[in-house]
Amino acid sequence: MTNVQFLRHLTSAQSSRPDWHAVVTHTHTYSGRDDHGGTIRPPESYEGLVAWAKRANIAALAMGSAYTPATAKQYDRFDGDGRAEYYSGDFDQLSVRGDDEIAAMLEQVNEMGQGATRFFLDNETPKGRYGHLWWLSSTLGS
Repeated sequence: MTNVQFLRHLTSAQSSRPDWHAVVTHTHTYSGRDDHGGTIRPPESYEGLVAWAKRANIAALAMGSAYTPATAKQYDRFDGDGRAEYYSGDFDQLSVRGDDEIAAMLEQVNEMGQGATRFFLDNETPKGRYGHLWWLSSTLGS
């Protein structure tokens, strides 16, 4: 199924069940990496993500691996030659997390979305054998 077909399916399923809410559980498309779907880097890429979510009537969207200008540079470093160092057990992973910048990113993208979509962080931690688990309120869209 192509992305366009999936989007059509998602929106048609939602329109036939008004009590259902469309939720995107993880995306990297705003990272600015070619292998993630585009080369526009944060924070400019947030605008495209917000616009797409609005067009698709997405109630909530998980931003995977918080790509902010600073963290994107760290991911570039540790997704390449630095991967072994990052996962060695000797490296302080929290030292490159950038909590303040991540909080600012979520605030910024939620302001841009004007309440149409709730953006939140899914940093894939911890990963489980069968994937991720989310608990969503039945009042998500209200």
